[in-house]
Amino acid sequence: MGFVPELTLVVRQWQIPEGQRHAAATLRNLATPQHISTLITSGVVEVLVSVITNAKTLQPVLHEVTAVMAVLSRDIETQGRLLTLLPAVSSMMQLFAHYIRLRQDMKLVFYSLGVIGGLSANTTLRDVIVQNTDIVSHITNYITPDTPPDLIKVVLWTTDLLYAHPAINGGVKNEMLASVTHLKAHANDSDVIGACDDLLAPT
Repeated sequence: MGFVPELTLVVRQWQIPEGQRHAAATLRNLATPQHISTLITSGVVEVLVSVITNAKTLQPVLHEVTAVMAVLSRDIETQGRLLTLLPAVSSMMQLFAHYIRLRQDMKLVFYSLGVIGGLSANTTLRDVIVQNTDIVSHITNYITPDTPPDLIKVVLWTTDLLYAHPAINGGVKNEMLASVTHLKAHANDSDVIGACDDLLAPT
């Protein structure tokens, strides 16, 4: 794993996007439980945030680096590292909200939701997500029977984590519950139905 620092250097090089993409794809393959600590120690989290928030990053590279972050985001050590980068995390979440709202790149939406859901397990990071973006309302718009099955599962998982935040109540929460009720009535997938039941259960 001594080559990880070299990979992070390549991932930073926006002037060579194909090299960036391949390096990020390698990091994605390395993002397994036994290697995550090594990746974090090598500064991968900081590099990913930097590349994701760099306006010069091309779309294929953005797919790969966001996918890596989606895997790492569920890890407690990753979340701890991001707690030291809250301004950058806020900027990253604003970008994710933009991608989710636009609906132009569903692969990027999928990975963005993966990052949001993973980080929402940490209460401080969830505060950043909820308070600094309009992600919540945009995500609710995906809770429809027309959303592809793989995506709707990530949407529901992320929604379940976000709606635990005390600031989400009233009309926004009622809109979400109405959307989930409608989705459940038209769903055939047992996992989707189960996720809907979890969201509709009294708290």
